[in-house]
Amino acid sequence: MNGESKREAVVSRLWQEHLDAEFPAGLRGAELAGIDMVLLDADIAGCVTTWRGNGGFLTDRPVAHRMTPFPGDAR
Repeated sequence: MNGESKREAVVSRLWQEHLDAEFPAGLRGAELAGIDMVLLDADIAGCVTTWRGNGGFLTDRPVAHRMTPFPGDAR
């Protein structure tokens, strides 16, 4: 399995775990640093769904650099 396939497998597994988990009741309606936790969860869901649907990119076309390395990637 190449690096991209491993990355996609890890993200798919983590995403499924997230989907299977119940949103913490104590965070419903809560804000941390002015950020609503339900909206943060929804924003992250959009990013993950887009990333998975675009073959590992958050846009419809690849960019020349990656801003944040994936944990475990060689540098």
